Amino acid sequence: MLKFKSFNLRLFLSVIIGLVIVSQASSAKKISKVNSDTIIFLSSSDSMRDSFDDTTKIKAFADTMASYSFAKYSAIKIISFSQKGKNNCAKVEIGFRANLKTFSELKSNLLEKKPTGKISASHTLEQTVRMNANNDQLNLVYIASDLDICNIDVCKTAKRLKKEGYKFSVNVLSLNVPQENQESLQCLAETTQGLFLHAKNRKGLNRIFDNIVDKVNSPIKDKISEVKIKSLISITAGAKFKIKWDGPNNKHDRIVISSFDNKFNYDYSYVNSTGVNSTGNKEIILRAPSKEGKYRIHYLTGLKNISLYSQYIEVKIAKAYLGAVKAVTAGSKFQVTWSGPRGKYDQIRILNPKKPNTHLSYTFTKLCPKDKASLVAPNKPGRYEIQYLTNNKVLAKTPLFVKRDKVKLSFEPIVMAGSTLYIKWQGPNNQFDQIRLVGGKNNKVLISSYASMQDNQLIKLMVPEVLGKYRIEYINSNKSVLASKWVEVIAAKASLRPVSPVVAGAKIRVHWQGPINEYDQIKIINDKKPDKKYAYVFVKFHRTDHARLNVPEKAGYYEIIYLSQSKKILARTALKVVEAKASILPIVKSVKAGTNFNVSWKGPGNQYDTIRILDLANKADKLAFIYVKMHRSHHARMIAPREAGLYEIQYLTSGKKILARTELHVE
Repeated sequence: MLKFKSFNLRLFLSVIIGLVIVSQASSAKKISKVNSDTIIFLSSSDSMRDSFDDTTKIKAFADTMASYSFAKYSAIKIISFSQKGKNNCAKVEIGFRANLKTFSELKSNLLEKKPTGKISASHTLEQTVRMNANNDQLNLVYIASDLDICNIDVCKTAKRLKKEGYKFSVNVLSLNVPQENQESLQCLAETTQGLFLHAKNRKGLNRIFDNIVDKVNSPIKDKISEVKIKSLISITAGAKFKIKWDGPNNKHDRIVISSFDNKFNYDYSYVNSTGVNSTGNKEIILRAPSKEGKYRIHYLTGLKNISLYSQYIEVKIAKAYLGAVKAVTAGSKFQVTWSGPRGKYDQIRILNPKKPNTHLSYTFTKLCPKDKASLVAPNKPGRYEIQYLTNNKVLAKTPLFVKRDKVKLSFEPIVMAGSTLYIKWQGPNNQFDQIRLVGGKNNKVLISSYASMQDNQLIKLMVPEVLGKYRIEYINSNKSVLASKWVEVIAAKASLRPVSPVVAGAKIRVHWQGPINEYDQIKIINDKKPDKKYAYVFVKFHRTDHARLNVPEKAGYYEIIYLSQSKKILARTALKVVEAKASILPIVKSVKAGTNFNVSWKGPGNQYDTIRILDLANKADKLAFIYVKMHRSHHARMIAPREAGLYEIQYLTSGKKILARTELHVE
């Protein structure tokens, strides 16, 4: 099917009016007198009430049409359909119809009946065509607000009417129809050789009518003597070939390859988009159909699709060649040399002669270099066939033998639970090949990794916490096991050295031993709140025999545990946290504002513990503060506030807990 690109909306009505003018103009050489009308038709359905900028679609269309004068174009008519009865998708009836020249007077008629229901686009099209059956050529303009197809494909309806002998074209103007509903409308326009144009808003709709009333196209000249085409008479199927031509070169004129009976179009090119070669001749390049037989080349005019010139061509069957391929390993990627027509949908594929319907590897020749194609061998060893396919016809073939590749796996046969298993391997390394760990009650795949993702042929798998024997397997994309070995998982052991009672908020050193698996942790927990983490470290980042942890600031009984990545406790020891105490005393009872004075203190001296001065009047924080860890002598020098008054000196832990306080008088 010939597909047309979307044109500028500015051209839309000029095309419509041009169709009317052309149908009435007398050409230099008349073939026959044509009775032609242009009819705009639309449905007064629910979707016409959808918003369109600041108004509805029906109001926007009525305003735009009423703002122009079409009095001299009496051949253009408009028909509005509405729902017949109360049922959606039922038969339609005519709301009103009139000549376009009186449209401004009929604007109220278009808006009078409130749009309602779902109205089938197929019903409105068929009724419009049948009620104007006396026209030799009917030019229709469908104003589409949405696709209310009511389970009837409007494109199929158009094709059926064409087969019944009705001659018509449909130009579709989309009033912001959603993209997912445009396909059938585009098909309607293409099937009837019309245009599909999309207005997203009122500005786009108004642009259709802007500056076109007085700019109609000149009549098309249909003198056959004005067009010449030079082309090969015999062409290879699917091949590209040059066409030299000379003609009117009007906008949207094109050269088309069609079936001999003119029912189907295979390839085309717009003549005014082509260049001129070095000899001054106009040239285009088209692709021959992929099936042998007789065809035609036409020069078609842009507006009415009139064939100004026709030439017969014959498409002959193409020849192809496939080079012999040595034996390849299952699932591997290999190349095959080839030559052939390289048609648009030509393929080089692998086929199992015993199972011809089985889907195997293939590639399109259009995507390949001229002499080489890449294919993936089947995963199952055996004898196959490589074929060159065009239009479901085999042009060349060559045998292919697929053999099984050898795979080797190497790893420690005994590993600790929760550890990382390092697997070295040798194999085909084909796409989607995997190395996996299989076991458990139902012999499930517990963990796997793609071999092709590892360039160094080394894979890491996480060992389960459950003890026992497991299988390490190398499989291909077809789930065939190419190699298998056993691994035994034994219990992991860890230990923690007991810790003496510590002061709340302190930092302690915990001595430990364990497997040091990835994500193993040492952390502090509370028996009453086991899910709450007070402090933890990953042992992988503490490879010495100890780790440092911050003790909770709340006194009580806790536990230090060694936790595996699967949340299994491998070791535990008790931790007693005693209440932290502190005292603070200014060297003098009162100080002068803004002067330095000394403070004496006692306390745990943990990291981030602070001594601060607080204004009791407005609770202003941090008028002055120090970190006690920076003053190991238990004496600190501070600056008094600049304003006289009563203040408080406080000892705070890192968790903002006040351990001691005393008054400070500032004079």
